[in-house]
Amino acid sequence: MEKMYNDFKKQHEEQMDSLREALRRERLAFGTTLEEQVRKVEIDSESLWTAKIQQKQIELDQSYVFLVFVVVVPAFSPLTSYS
Repeated sequence: MEKMYNDFKKQHEEQMDSLREALRRERLAFGTTLEEQVRKVEIDSESLWTAKIQQKQIELDQSYVFLVFVVVVPAFSPLTSYS
């Protein structure tokens, strides 16, 4: 009876060890996959914001050029009459 108990106990301990190892491998695989997904989202977000910042910079540059050459420069032009 004791031998049967020990065999049964040993079998269950081996199964538990096997399940623990499978769980550890799964957690490692999931963690790696999750890290890769987070990294991809970060790269995509950074690319998106870089593009938006560049577009806003272009818009600001165009606004500045308009302001300087259409509004400011003509106001101080020697050809402008103040009569």
